[in-house]
Amino acid sequence: YDSVLEVPIIDNRPSEDLLADQLDAAILKYPNCNAVLVRRHGIYAWGDSWEQAKAQCESFDYLFETAVKMKGMGLDCGVVPVSGTYREDEEKKEEEDVEMMNGSSNGSSSNSPPKKRQKVAQGGVAPAFNGSSATNNDADLICSEKTDVPIVPRDSKVLLLDIEGTTTSISFVKDVLFPFVLKNLESYVDKMTDEDKKTTLAELIADVD
Repeated sequence: YDSVLEVPIIDNRPSEDLLADQLDAAILKYPNCNAVLVRRHGIYAWGDSWEQAKAQCESFDYLFETAVKMKGMGLDCGVVPVSGTYREDEEKKEEEDVEMMNGSSNGSSSNSPPKKRQKVAQGGVAPAFNGSSATNNDADLICSEKTDVPIVPRDSKVLLLDIEGTTTSISFVKDVLFPFVLKNLESYVDKMTDEDKKTTLAELIADVD
C-alpha cells in the first residue's frame, strides 16, 4: 500500500523488433518492475513461469484500470494518501509507544490493524499464482465439480503462446515468418479450389472494409 511502483513507458515503433534497445534500457533502469508499457500499443510483462507472467499481466491490468478511473475522477494515482484510518492508527500507536517509553502511558491500547504477511510455503510447497517463485500448480487444475469451462493446460493438447518476445525474439515474425509466407504463398494458393479462393478473397475484402 505504501510502496511506489514505477512502470517505464517507451515509445512505439513501426515494427516490434525496433523496440529491443528501448526495452533493454528500460529493464536495466527499472529492475524492480517486471513490466514495460509501450505507448499506444500495450504492455510487456514477464515472470519465472507462465503462471507468474499471467498473474503479473492481470495485476498490472487491474492497476492501470484503477489509475485511469482515478484520473477520470480528478485524483492523482501517483500520490500516496496522507490521511485515513490506517495512517491515523499508525500515528496513534507511535504516540502510545513514545508515552510508554516515557512512563506516561494512559493505559489505552492500540487499535492499529495487523500488518500484512507474505504467504509462505506450506508443507514445502509454495503457494501458486503469487508471483514469488515457480511452483507446481497441478492442484489448481483439479475441479471438484463437473464443469464445461475448459481449463488450460489440463483440457488442451496444444498451448498457443504469443511468439514475439515470449518464445522467440521480437524480430522473429519479420525475419522468419514473413519470408516463409512470401516463399510458400503461391504454392499454397495453387492447391486451393476455386470455391475456396472465392471464399478467402471475400473474407479478406470484408476484413479490409
